[in-house]
Amino acid sequence: MSQYLRLLNEADKAQALASLCAHLRQGGDDPRHFLVHSESFNAVPGKPFAYWVGESVRGVFSRLPALECDERTARQGLATADDFRFVRIAWETKVDGQNWINFAKGGSYSPFYADTYLAVSWANEGAVLNAFGGSVVRNPDFYLRPGLTWPRRTTSDLGLRAMPQGCIFADKGPAAFVAEDDPDSLLALLALTNSHAFGLLVSLQLAAADAAARSYEVGIIQKTPVPDLNAEQPATLAALVINDVIEPKLKEVGAGVTALRNKGAARSREEEKQFESLQTFELELMELRDTLLKLAPTYKPNRDDGVQITAAPLWPLFRYKPWQKVIKDTWAKLEKGDFNWAHLAMNYWPECVREKCKSDKSLAIAHGLEELFIELDVESTKSSGGVRK
Repeated sequence: MSQYLRLLNEADKAQALASLCAHLRQGGDDPRHFLVHSESFNAVPGKPFAYWVGESVRGVFSRLPALECDERTARQGLATADDFRFVRIAWETKVDGQNWINFAKGGSYSPFYADTYLAVSWANEGAVLNAFGGSVVRNPDFYLRPGLTWPRRTTSDLGLRAMPQGCIFADKGPAAFVAEDDPDSLLALLALTNSHAFGLLVSLQLAAADAAARSYEVGIIQKTPVPDLNAEQPATLAALVINDVIEPKLKEVGAGVTALRNKGAARSREEEKQFESLQTFELELMELRDTLLKLAPTYKPNRDDGVQITAAPLWPLFRYKPWQKVIKDTWAKLEKGDFNWAHLAMNYWPECVREKCKSDKSLAIAHGLEELFIELDVESTKSSGGVRK
């Protein structure tokens, strides 16, 4: 068992180290002190000293499949060796998909979406570039396919964004792809790779400190675990977040609260503020965990419902009050039946929605239940009050 002390956030590290060591020698506890078996580091590719995360987080690399598999892949792209000759801003030339093609070449931090504002010369299907000394045309079989791309080297966090069909991707803007270019699978992968959990797993493999430029190399992304999504994906994602993110964080925060509580009246003014802050954070984490456990089993979003309705069941998780009000009001209207056309309405109140389908043809068609619709025969209704199906 090895001991580790994490003092990255301390301004005076020498003083903090001496104080912490003295506190530990007296049998005290501290959230900056970690006891870890050296063998635990073997689970993470490259075996970095990722001592500051729990065993459950390191174990994710063994429990979940890597991004690189039969259904997904990540690839490095084109290096022209002379951007002045071969690369243009899109408005400088005519991007026709043959001589000049949209070029995804990294850029600033912009998760989920960024405009592809560059174009690369691809005359004669890239023959000129292939013949140019110094250029490296990597993985051309993946060019022009829809995928996800990201800046390979940056001082910012990892941020994958959608890459539309018809693009060439660069050495500095690698790309990820899914089998058969399935749009739903691509969007799901986009959401997962921009999650805090995925970012944490990537960061464990990086050697750079927080302030240094980070290289999000293809190999690192390939080895990072990604859960396989299926019909039970909300519950799977919730379990991942709760077990591998929230619970370890709760344990860490709880240890900090306990250490400060045990100091009692000996707490300094600064420690008193920290104590109150940690207590509040601990309660928020518990609330988040309990809300996710409650919502996950029945939450089945559908992108055709739109963001506002999709977010409606999650309104308690929105901390920004103006947004929370809008989302909460949307949930109330969904419960009331104002949005029975939504897939979430069918998910939560199927009997009510099916009953409405009997008298609303548009609703019945939307849910694929046209056979339930009962069309009124006006003439028959006038004479006998009957209906026909």
